[in-house]
Amino acid sequence: MHATAQIIDFVRYRQRRQAQQNAKLMWAMYAAQAGLAHFTSSQFAPQAPGKVRP
Repeated sequence: MHATAQIIDFVRYRQRRQAQQNAKLMWAMYAAQAGLAHFTSSQFAPQAPGKVRP
């Protein structure tokens, strides 16, 4: 892999992470306005490793 290809990969990785964070924020805002604050807080709460949410 060329050095420039690695830089491009980092840029795309950062863009994907930012898009994911923006989507989570938009969902949290939507859920809070819809009165689903309990669901939102439990959905984004930290989770113990190996546990599966229902």
